[in-house]
Amino acid sequence: FAVASAGASAQMASHATETALDCENIPAAWTAARNWLKAAPLDPQAALVYATVALKLYRVPEARAAIATALAADTKASDRDLVGTMQVLAGQSDATAAFAALDPVIDTPQRSATVLTALGSLAVEAYSFKRAEALVDEALQRDPKAIDALRLKARIAVLRGDATLALSTARQVARLDATDGTFEVAEVLQDLGRMDEARQELERLRASGDTNTQEIDRRLGLREGGSMLPF
Repeated sequence: FAVASAGASAQMASHATETALDCENIPAAWTAARNWLKAAPLDPQAALVYATVALKLYRVPEARAAIATALAADTKASDRDLVGTMQVLAGQSDATAAFAALDPVIDTPQRSATVLTALGSLAVEAYSFKRAEALVDEALQRDPKAIDALRLKARIAVLRGDATLALSTARQVARLDATDGTFEVAEVLQDLGRMDEARQELERLRASGDTNTQEIDRRLGLREGGSMLPF
């Protein structure tokens, strides 16, 4: 079926690609995906499926080129669409290969802080910490109050052993996001392995009277009478 899709219509090649993927026949899917993209070179869906199969085969340059084609063909894609596409592509291979394919074509001047932060998260998964830091800095230049970017900055600082930066960034998150940032400092302290200080922070939040005590109890593990539970 995949071989028969050579020279066929885009619809037939698309169906052949879908069938091969459903059967987990990746070589056949690769043949069909190439035929689909050849039949519909400006179709962003054809390009993305081609990139998906290419990443399964660790064909990073081919995946990168197809991603660029898809982005050029769909210039109105929302941040949510872009992030969703990145997540799908990242799931087709290891993080290093996915990041190598995505980074050069996603990191452009028009990208938002949201998209750059998502790319930075993938860089962390790929153990490319310097690149992750650069992407976070770029995201924060776009939006200095981007909460997700600040959270990622704190996470990277933890991974690099920079406790001072991790905690100062966590405190910034707590100030900017009173709803979801309440436990940010305690979480970073725990990630740094400073359990006693994390417990003290939770007790401080309890004493303030402004925080859900049940959630504090869950985090402290008081209900089980044991040590602090993971956050």
